[in-house]
Parts: sequence; structure tokens; C-alpha cells
Amino acid sequence: MKTPKVRLFPISDSGYASQVHAGLFDLNAQGEIELELIETPLVKVSERSWGDPQNRRLAYLELFDEESGRDLKICYDLLDGPEIISLNGLAACDIYFKRSLDRDFLRNSEDEWTSDRQQLLPKVKPYGLNCPVASNYEPKLLPYQSRSSPPKLGFKGRLSRLIRGNESAFTPMVEIEPQAPAEDLILFQTRLHKAYAPQYTDEVDKLNQVRIDVLRTLKREFGHRFIGGFIPNPIANELCPDLVTDNRFSRKAYFKLVKKCKVALFTRGIRQSIGWRLPEFLATSRCLVIEPLLYELPNPLEEELHALSFSNADSAVSACDRLLTDATFAQNMRAENFRYYENYVRPSALVKNTLLASVNA
Repeated sequence: MKTPKVRLFPISDSGYASQVHAGLFDLNAQGEIELELIETPLVKVSERSWGDPQNRRLAYLELFDEESGRDLKICYDLLDGPEIISLNGLAACDIYFKRSLDRDFLRNSEDEWTSDRQQLLPKVKPYGLNCPVASNYEPKLLPYQSRSSPPKLGFKGRLSRLIRGNESAFTPMVEIEPQAPAEDLILFQTRLHKAYAPQYTDEVDKLNQVRIDVLRTLKREFGHRFIGGFIPNPIANELCPDLVTDNRFSRKAYFKLVKKCKVALFTRGIRQSIGWRLPEFLATSRCLVIEPLLYELPNPLEEELHALSFSNADSAVSACDRLLTDATFAQNMRAENFRYYENYVRPSALVKNTLLASVNA
């Protein structure tokens, strides 16, 4: 079987798309694909008028399918919310991987693409868990590929922003195997938000209140076995100054806390998004206590196997207590979560799964 040929047109240099790029670079280095960066794609995809002009939440590539003898055009929609971020991407591409996939929303929403939705919906597939991450092989590939690029496409500019000298703008995923020791501690360090648009005010207020109630209760019930708090910002300082964390919250300092704590708690984000910390917790083989996820995953996390879910502060306490008192259950969950990461979240695995799904669609 010939090595699959993949052509990448890098339309985004953001953390949203970095996981797709990292997966491609890793697969290329492992000899599982032949990767080429291109300056002229078969189709031009872009975010909608209300999206970002830099296409921050999109990735696009072309995969040659040897069996059919044609190039498959693949679009990745990494928007936090359930809307389709690229109408031309959905229309022009053969398959459309959607991060925050809610099929009922797409079937029922009043939107610009409503008239074509039944025809186009079969193209839409769940993407998986998204987070910003780099490949160790990006610096070796990107500078070479970006030497001759027509300024009108902004190709060289996009690539040069992906690298800083010979270093990626992002860092490889922190991976911690389940055998690594961890203390019987609970971590919940997050932030409170201000609504970025009036229509989201009620949702953000509810999100903030859930986080405040859960954090306050965990801190009270577990005492020295709880680590965390809210990252300082004006809204946290105003609403609950007693819950603002004393911990350093740089990425390096944060992962020291993650490594130390056996249990990590996760809440949904704005637009019910599955935030970047969940895949990071899987990569570090933490035990998970989570709000139920509302968006579709290609491989769902299973209750009791990968996580314990909670609906309020009291059920969060019960779940955390179970994981701290049942060492065998906790260790099994750590092992299953790292296995899930290896199979479905590690960039090379996630991207390989999308390439296989594209050929088999």
C-alpha cells in the first residue's frame, strides 16, 4: 500500500488549528503520510462574515485517495459553538469535521445555509477534542516550505507566524503516563468570564455561578486536599475575591499542579464548548470529574470508565470523594484516560483517524 499523500494549505496560524498541523507533521515524520505544503488549494475556504478574517478556527487539507483516484478536500471547523463556521467549506469540501457538533442544532437552526442543510449534513462528522499543541518536527519543515510564497495569498506570513526563529509558537502536549505518582488531591483552577456579546449574558452568568458554587463547595469540603481557585481578573476579583487562586498560573506552573493532583475537575465553557483543558487532562492521565458533554465526539467518553459526571456542587463532591477513597478505581480510570488520549487525542492519532474516516466516508 502506497503512503497517502496529503497537501496542506495553512489558512490559520492559531491554537485552534495547531492540533491538525501538529498531527500532520508527526505523521509525516513517522512515514505514515507524505506531506506537502501548498500555495494554491483546489478550493478556497474561509470563515463566515461574522467569523475571524484570519480564519483562526479553520484548517484545510487535500488527501489523495488512491482507490478513487481523486483528491479529497477536507475542512476542519474548530469553532467553540455549534454553528457552521465555513459555508463555502461545507459546500465545496468532501468532508467537514466539526469540533462542537450538535446535529439537532444544525437540523433545526434558522441559518444562512438552511435551504441546503439536508443535502449537506451527511458531510459533517465529529472532530474530537481540540487543544493548542505543536509537533517537534514543525521547525524542521516549516522554514523550508515557506521560502517562495506569493504575498497575495499571505502564505509566507501565515507560516512565519507559526514559527519564532526555529521554535514553534506552540508547545508539544504534556504527557504523563498513569504509572507516574500523584497525590490524593483535587484540582479545579479555572476562570470566570464576561459575556463578549449581549446575547450570551445569561449563559455566561450561569456558567460563572456554577463554577463559583462548585469551587466554593470543594474548597470547604476537602480543605487541604483541594488545590485551585479562579485566575485573577476583574470579574473574579469583584464576584468572589476569596476564591482567587494564590497559585502561579503560567502554563509551566499549571502543569506542575496537574502532575501533583490525582483528580481534575472540568466544566463546560462559553457556548457549552469542550475546552482545551479536557484533552490536556487525558494526556496527563488524570481522574476526571466533569459536567456532561453536550457535543458529539467520534469516540465518546464513558461514564465510570473515563470520568464521573456531576450536575451540581454536591454531586461533584461525591464523585471526587469516590476517586480519592477507591485507589483501584482511580488507577483504572487513569490508565483508561491515557489510553483514550493515545488512540483519539494525540495529534497524530486524531488526524490519522480523520484521514481514515475521509477515505471511508
